[in-house]
Amino acid sequence: MLLLSTCFSCIKHEDAYVEGDDSAKKKEEYDKGFPVKDIDPKQDWNLAEQFIVNVSVNYGGDGEYTIKIYSDNPRNADVKTYLLGEYTVKDGSTNALPVDGLSSFESVYVCCVDAANGYVMKEGAVKDGKTTVAFGVVSNRAVSKGVTSRVAEDWKEFDAKDIYELVEPNKGIFEEGHTPSDPSVMNNYELVSTGKFTVYAVYGESTNYDEFGYYYYDPQKDPSGRERKYEKLLETHGNTVDFLSYRKKGGTEWAKWNFSPSSNNVKVLGESDKISSKPYTINVPLGYRIGFYIRSLEYGGSDIYWCSNKKFSAELKISAVINNNGIPTYVGLEDNPTFGGGSDFDCNDIIFYIDPGEDEKIPDVVDPEKPIEKEPMSWIIACEDLGSVGDYDFNDVVFSVSHVSGENTAVVTPLAAGGTLPAKILYKGKEIGEIHALLGGSNTSTMINTSNWGKAGTPITLTVGTNFTMSSSDMGGFLTENRR
Repeated sequence: MLLLSTCFSCIKHEDAYVEGDDSAKKKEEYDKGFPVKDIDPKQDWNLAEQFIVNVSVNYGGDGEYTIKIYSDNPRNADVKTYLLGEYTVKDGSTNALPVDGLSSFESVYVCCVDAANGYVMKEGAVKDGKTTVAFGVVSNRAVSKGVTSRVAEDWKEFDAKDIYELVEPNKGIFEEGHTPSDPSVMNNYELVSTGKFTVYAVYGESTNYDEFGYYYYDPQKDPSGRERKYEKLLETHGNTVDFLSYRKKGGTEWAKWNFSPSSNNVKVLGESDKISSKPYTINVPLGYRIGFYIRSLEYGGSDIYWCSNKKFSAELKISAVINNNGIPTYVGLEDNPTFGGGSDFDCNDIIFYIDPGEDEKIPDVVDPEKPIEKEPMSWIIACEDLGSVGDYDFNDVVFSVSHVSGENTAVVTPLAAGGTLPAKILYKGKEIGEIHALLGGSNTSTMINTSNWGKAGTPITLTVGTNFTMSSSDMGGFLTENRR
């Protein structure tokens, strides 16, 4: 329960007191003691606001996707996150999806879930009651900050200082001997193709004989990924390699990169002005899942592919991607996950930079696991049956309403009865029940759950329709009715 929404019952003053009572004196006492003065009789104190989440999905197919909208990042265990809305949309569509949230919300998190139960998650900033989130192919896509670069023939030159920041001792995300733990890093992931893109190896250190590459599959037709295909990008044999070189600051000659040992590589970056790297193109159909893999070629080769999706590997941390709001920037891979009892997970044996290219077809980052289940937003409606005489404690009828936008049902849970008059809860004019009875009370003269917390009443499921909202002036259509 995280919001107080209040609505006034339809009781009239003359229904509450008989002639000769001391209502005038009580009103004077309430008005004197209540901290809020001159309350507008039309004030409803509703803190719910309906937001429009504009969601486009364009992965080039004809399948359906589930859109889940959350109050905060569902991966963040340090915050309480609620499910605000859930909708089914078609590929190639643009949708205006309404959800209820707190009027103070500055952003929401939107997940696009595919047929394989994996999801791409992006944050959408809320402005003027709206936000826009796009999945798949997007024109003029905003690209996450990466290294500065320029094309030199078919290779590309990078500023060494940007790479150095990734592996800097005691500070870099991919520093030697430390598992990447930055909030932007995912160890279990795949990408979703939005078109052709290019990767460059910008750092590496290993004495192993390894094959690095990617795999891909269609999550709509092959959600298990059993028919995935593997494509090699490059091999490393230790020492120097043919896909990466560096130039020391002030120098003119390019030197071959040395993959061993790590301390020398970090030092080279500190001294260098530029790094130059060979491009490798990945081009699979739109909407396909893409993952990275390592295969050991030591001792005659191996049939084991260590994959970025943990369900295809025995280890969970052989790969890491820096994920900036659904956009990947750097991929780091670990070539010896069983070394030292499985503790070498720094994922810097080779680091790829994912280049957006001129057409900006950079892929989306997908979490292969289905979204974490979160409870719906629950709103408290607190009603006062003697507001006309200055009694403003709002505990006479208290109940919660839980609803996920996009669904046609809502759940009402009775919470407290602080009045001694019969008080019914109504939805769209239809009676749900009398509050004392719904809380197990045998008569209306006894208050329930006001001086101490007892037990909530049995939840009641109502059919409310897909257009239901708690932000309406009538609190979603709920009223109370009191009679003597």
